[in-house]
Amino acid sequence: MGKSFVHYNSIEIGDTILQKVRTAKSLSDYIGRGLGEEVTLFLNGKMLIGIRLADGKTYFWKRSLIGPVLGLLCMLPLVASLLSTSNSLLIGVGLPALFYFPVFRRDLKQVLSYQSRLSAMGGIPLKS
Repeated sequence: MGKSFVHYNSIEIGDTILQKVRTAKSLSDYIGRGLGEEVTLFLNGKMLIGIRLADGKTYFWKRSLIGPVLGLLCMLPLVASLLSTSNSLLIGVGLPALFYFPVFRRDLKQVLSYQSRLSAMGGIPLKS
């Protein structure tokens, strides 16, 4: 997935098993510090975006707004192609944007909602 992400095949918490979870490499270091202790994990779908350690410190993955903005720009050709009579734009640009939409939506939710909440809780931002 690249050097800035860590992929966990499974994370077991009590009776719950989370599978195929990814997070920023910088946040992964703090997950290791919390092993064997009571921690709180903050998830956005299958993305681990924050952790509160037993000492009360909260760390979160701070993402840039660039990715969601690019995602929005990719969605514009899809909307334009639906309004026009040309299907070539839909197939060439709009269709790939449609597959990116679920990822874009989670990214946007993380940047606009979760990051501000975790920051308000006194969380320490970590860049990926």
